[in-house]
Amino acid sequence: MDLKQLNYFIAVVENDFNLSKTSKKLNITQPTLSQMIIEIEKEYEIKLFHKEFGRFKRLTKIGDKFYHDAKIIVNKMEQLNYELKQENDLFKGRVKIGIPPLILSFLCIESIPAFITENSDIHLEIIEDNAYKLYDMLQKNEIDLAITTEPINNKDIITNTIYTDYISCHVPLDHPFANKPFVTLDEIAKEKIMSLNDSYIIYHQIQKVFKNNDIEVDYYFKSGQWDLLIYMASYVNGVALLPKPFISVNNNVTKPVDIKPSIPWEIVVAYNQHIVKSSDVRRVEDFFVNFYK
Repeated sequence: MDLKQLNYFIAVVENDFNLSKTSKKLNITQPTLSQMIIEIEKEYEIKLFHKEFGRFKRLTKIGDKFYHDAKIIVNKMEQLNYELKQENDLFKGRVKIGIPPLILSFLCIESIPAFITENSDIHLEIIEDNAYKLYDMLQKNEIDLAITTEPINNKDIITNTIYTDYISCHVPLDHPFANKPFVTLDEIAKEKIMSLNDSYIIYHQIQKVFKNNDIEVDYYFKSGQWDLLIYMASYVNGVALLPKPFISVNNNVTKPVDIKPSIPWEIVVAYNQHIVKSSDVRRVEDFFVNFYK
């Protein structure tokens, strides 16, 4: 048995025993994954899973012990690999931090230059991607930290909130909403709505709020570029659902109007609790947490 087999077994358990879902995440075929389980059970003459109608349903008693022991072994190996890398001079002083472009352009234009100026012995490697991808990279130990948005449901990832605001309804200055203190979800649903696309956590967060209030939404336009959404709203006299601070570069184009009920927007520093943080990673984390206090 090798570490790959242990990781595959752990993945099956943590994906609700769904081989199809697990194989897609691992980028392998389902038969390959099934064969790996068979080989482990055959080698040790044990049964790891209870089955119903040929499908894995839950762990056996020995399977549960095997799972917890496998987690310990894999975590120990990851720690050992990390510590060995720490001994490499090329690795020292380098911290990989993931930040979505949206947050990078808004929140980090002052903090990153400040960090580099004050910590010249640490090289920040910025990885730009969406929040879902960055959380996945944290899980796989491909980055050290992420500055990204909540919420995320992952027991392995620890978050520390550094910035809080709300989603607003950005409207042209001559729009009927412009003079209102706030607008409701029902009012918004009747407008031409611009939104970030479904690769953003914000989109799913807004969708959930509408759904919880039994409101169907038909989006007029979606994009990953917030400034384009602002100008589209202005051009068609519609509304753009974006975090309140994301005002247009030209303040004469639109204005943000509060939404009731409010939709919070939180930015966090996130890390994988199972990965040992180096002193450099801790310095980077502490800097950004304290910078926004």
